[in-house]
Amino acid sequence: MDISIIIPSFNTRDLLDRCLSSIFSSLKQSNLISEVIVVDNASNDGTRKLLSQKYPRVITILNRENVGYGKANNQGIRMAKGEYILLLNSDIQVIDEAIDKLLHVAKQH
Repeated sequence: MDISIIIPSFNTRDLLDRCLSSIFSSLKQSNLISEVIVVDNASNDGTRKLLSQKYPRVITILNRENVGYGKANNQGIRMAKGEYILLLNSDIQVIDEAIDKLLHVAKQH
């Protein structure tokens, strides 16, 4: 596994949808082996339904309460299998091949 992408979420369904869509679009032509992990902090805005119906390949951690941003990232990191870990906020939209480019630079340095 090349990279694990971890996204904490709390009631950000629409932002998370755009974020995930942009990630998968960015990685569509990539040779990277990747995983996406969303840590949901007990959202009640339809986030969980979105994840199960539209993004079944996303690994989810479904917290019973909002444990906060830092702890949610740590939960995702513990589950991650990637050589590299990319922490993203749910309001991020990945453009072009940004993840490939980022990983290329990281491997060079």
